[in-house]
Amino acid sequence: MSLNKLVTIFGTEIPFVRLVSILSLLGVGLFFVGWVYRWAYFAFFNLEINTINLSLQSFFFSPIQVFFGDIPRTFITIFSLILTAIGVYLLVWLYNLFTTLITKIAKFLYRKLNPNQPNAPPQTQNIINQPAAPPQKQKKVLKFLINVLKFLKSLAKKILRSLLSFGKTRHESLQILQGLLEEIISLSLVILVFYWLARTQGINDARRDASTASTLPAISFITKETQLPLGGKLDDDLAVAPVKGFIIIGDRGMFQSIQSNDRTDNNDPENPRIWRLLLKQDGWLYLFYNLPPNAPPEQRPLVVALKENQMLILSPEPTRQKTN
Repeated sequence: MSLNKLVTIFGTEIPFVRLVSILSLLGVGLFFVGWVYRWAYFAFFNLEINTINLSLQSFFFSPIQVFFGDIPRTFITIFSLILTAIGVYLLVWLYNLFTTLITKIAKFLYRKLNPNQPNAPPQTQNIINQPAAPPQKQKKVLKFLINVLKFLKSLAKKILRSLLSFGKTRHESLQILQGLLEEIISLSLVILVFYWLARTQGINDARRDASTASTLPAISFITKETQLPLGGKLDDDLAVAPVKGFIIIGDRGMFQSIQSNDRTDNNDPENPRIWRLLLKQDGWLYLFYNLPPNAPPEQRPLVVALKENQMLILSPEPTRQKTN
């Protein structure tokens, strides 16, 4: 409603205004889906997306993978869009039902405060059974309470009269406001569905790439033994890299865990260990080895970030210290 009706109301016609508004919303929606997908994917590997210099175009192409990555995903997208359309219709219907109910309640109360009944004939007073007149002080209190009730009744009538007449005097403004509220309801539901689809797919793809069925490339990183306190010598598979001359800040258990699993080993097909390249960005290499096949859903892989003679290990939580 909003843009087209505003254009009609202000007397200006813009060609293709509906197409322009749809394309604008589509661009914003695609970027939102791509950002949420990337955020969920890299958050699985304990990386903050704001610290990664990703291209703007990647956020617009990611939704293609979210919505139409494979046949099951395509059916899920179509089914979600159908449910979204039904949900939007029901929410708008409930909103209109609520506003209609409020209007009817206001009219009912207004009629109760303004009864259009003829004056009843005066009743003959029964002097014999008439109670004695109240004292002067009680008369004043009673009169004050009656005046307060009359004032509240008059105020309620004015508010209800203004509420009922407002829809007639501000018809066009109410149409714009009602259309805006309906579009806010519809857009909110669409955003929630898009967020759920993007986040779910991002986590699923990250878990797939962290498993033995990963689509990420396997990697072999070779450097001088004095540049990195990790890895093994090329001419001696059992020898480890020297750690003399290096210092550590943080969790030593993380380094020891990586050091004991620093080489690819796929001799055991049921529990292979394959190092893979997650990301190459600004001179940094982000490496990790896969999770075991029966890893619990909350387990995350250790990510090693390498740059020249520096090393950084990312983990969702520190290692537990062994107690004697």
